[in-house]
Amino acid sequence: MIRSLAVLVALGSLAWATNTGDSAAPVSFTDQDGNVRKVPAAKPVLVIYDDDAGRKTNNKAKDLLGKLNSSLENQALVDVFPVADLAKWDWFPAKQYALKEIRQTAKEKKTTIYLDWKGDVRKAWGLAKGKSNLILVGTDGKVLFASQGECTQQQIDELVGILVKLGWKTNV
Repeated sequence: MIRSLAVLVALGSLAWATNTGDSAAPVSFTDQDGNVRKVPAAKPVLVIYDDDAGRKTNNKAKDLLGKLNSSLENQALVDVFPVADLAKWDWFPAKQYALKEIRQTAKEKKTTIYLDWKGDVRKAWGLAKGKSNLILVGTDGKVLFASQGECTQQQIDELVGILVKLGWKTNV
């Protein structure tokens, strides 16, 4: 009985752990060139966390966020971290091929892509595999917005509203 309870508690801790108002566990991201960034940071950070399956969803939200983030004024207020969950590629020689592909994509898109080779961020924040995850973390480490899976229009509007409160302009 005690063992069963311990298993249930452990499984419960793997559930979605990043809710609005919660403190996000501190995490570090390494980009395709080995540079490290941390969350929380000196300015709010919007993390767009996807694995192979998740990157194919949430395009409406990602396209809008990409357009808004193209403004240097908006970039100065909030960091946007696209993060790739590459845990399934963390073995030789697959890792080298994946890194080459990531670098090519980053060059084409003129962006920085952060890499989670071991799934550490997914585990620390309780993110779901196979789903697009959007998490906005304030400078104090509090989660300002969090979603898993395809965002509804209401969720997109809520996220944009929070970004506007942080100073983002939507007429870019």
